[in-house]
Parts: sequence; C-alpha cells; structure tokens
Amino acid sequence: MVPANISDFGAAVKKALIDKRMRQIDLAELVGIPPAYMSHIITGRKSGAKYRPAIIRALDLEEFGSEDKPPSSRAS
Repeated sequence: MVPANISDFGAAVKKALIDKRMRQIDLAELVGIPPAYMSHIITGRKSGAKYRPAIIRALDLEEFGSEDKPPSSRAS
C-alpha cells in the first residue's frame, strides 16, 4: 500500500521498484544520490528535478516521459 502523502511520481517509482524487485537504496546508488535524498524525492519532500530523468530511465517509467527531451519528441 502506498502512503496517502506520496506524489504520483513517487507512487510510480515505488511500484516500479517492486515490479523490478529493486531496493530504493539500489536505485539511489544507480542514480548517484544518497538514499535519504531518494526517499525525499519519492515522498515529494524534494522535487529531485535534476535526477528525475535518470530515475525515469533507470525504471523505464514511460508514463512520465523523459524530461530531458523536448515535448515534441515524446511518445504519445
């Protein structure tokens, strides 16, 4: 169950982590940030805008697109 205060992005990250049998700490290491900061991104306490593209790529979160691409090149 996802906590009520989690962002849509955070919920998608948590679901993807479960689906991929990956730990949050592993994702943080892959992205290159401290685990506590990853937790703040997932819970919405920090936007993590700088790291969102790497998180999206690492977890194949297609519904969030790739924020490092211009909107015209995103798949519909």
